[in-house]
Amino acid sequence: KGGGYPPRIDCSAFAKHFGETGRTFNCFFSQKEEGLVITELDHEEVYMVLLYSIALPLPIFFISILYLIFAYLYIYKGDLQGGVAGSESATQLLLQKEKAEREEKQKKKQQNKMPSLQLQEDDRRQFRSQNYVLHNQFIDYNA
Repeated sequence: KGGGYPPRIDCSAFAKHFGETGRTFNCFFSQKEEGLVITELDHEEVYMVLLYSIALPLPIFFISILYLIFAYLYIYKGDLQGGVAGSESATQLLLQKEKAEREEKQKKKQQNKMPSLQLQEDDRRQFRSQNYVLHNQFIDYNA
């Protein structure tokens, strides 16, 4: 099973050189699969691959985090009203839509009323506001 890993090992050359029964050679074997061995292990290569696999993604990750913080604090500050980005504005849009629908229903309802009922309702509103002003003239709120 040792031939072919890593890919640069030529299995036929390996079999010619070490294929004799009872021949001893240096190898690195798997602790989990004892039948799996590799003849060469370049610690420097393993170290460099590990270093590159960590050294490249980590700075990119930190640069991304710094950009997100900068963007949140300075670039998109005016767009956000608080909370999770976009969640509050979506809620506000829904509330505005509901309010517009209610106002539209109320306008239709008022348009459908008979003119005499509309006049009567306007007179009542005017009377209430005048009554409110007259009552509050005599109340001393500072006492």
